[in-house]
Formats: sequence, C-alpha cells, structure tokens
Amino acid sequence: MLHIELAKLLPHAKPMLLLDELTHKDECSATCKVVIAESNIFYDAAAQGIYAWISVEYMAQTIAAFAGIHSYPEPPLLGLLLSVRKLKTTQALFKKGQQLFITAQKQYFHDSIGAFDCHISIDDAIVVTAKLNTVAPPPEQLDTILRGQIT
Repeated sequence: MLHIELAKLLPHAKPMLLLDELTHKDECSATCKVVIAESNIFYDAAAQGIYAWISVEYMAQTIAAFAGIHSYPEPPLLGLLLSVRKLKTTQALFKKGQQLFITAQKQYFHDSIGAFDCHISIDDAIVVTAKLNTVAPPPEQLDTILRGQIT
C-alpha cells in the first residue's frame, strides 16, 4: 500500500473524490481501490450498490491519480476526459462491500494529450474495460476551453 493521500493527488474533494486508496504506481500505470459503501454519493440504497456506469469516473479519477503522483508534491492540475471507447462490463451493479481495483495503463502521452487502457477487477477477475482519452491543458488555457472558446 502507498501512503499518499489521494486528496493531494487529485483535484477533487468529497463527496466527488470517489477513490479510497492508491495501491500501486509505476512509470506507466496506477491502480486505485474503492470499497462499495453506503457513504458513496452514487450509492443506490434500493439496489444495494453502485451502478456500473460510474466505472468511467472511477477510471478517470485513477488517471488523475496517475498524473498527480507524477507531479507530486506540486498541486494537481485539472484534466478533461475527451472520450471513452470500447466500454465493456460484465455486471450492471457493484454490490455493497465489494472491493474494486481500478487500473489505468498509459498507452500514449504527449503535449498534454493522453490515451489509457483501463480496467476494473473484483477478486482478480476483470469486470470492466475501457479506453479513455484525456487532455491536461495548461492552466492559463483551461478557462477558455471550458467556456467553449478556441485558442
């Protein structure tokens, strides 16, 4: 287990900081853990879990943790999710108490554009896969981009 607070690596705060722990990192990948709990903002009490569509956000936050660990101790920069491709899941719901391990493997990163292969495992079985593309624009360009203006 790594002992760096995720809040220091991601530009997120509770309740939207969805990851519990960074469990692995190297030059090309990061893995984070989530335990499905009622305290999660996306927990559905009637379904007794969290719907699998939230996988995209788990993966995006794991990519943010990967970026954050490589710039640490500098504060994390904001990044944007450009696209999600080839999302496949074998289950519709993550059940209360399940431990999810989310891995983001860098495939490409150049001039702030990144491509990552991601997957989520439960009990060593891969249950979700996807390819995510991201951009981390320079801070001085971020506001312009978010307003929809071209620079």
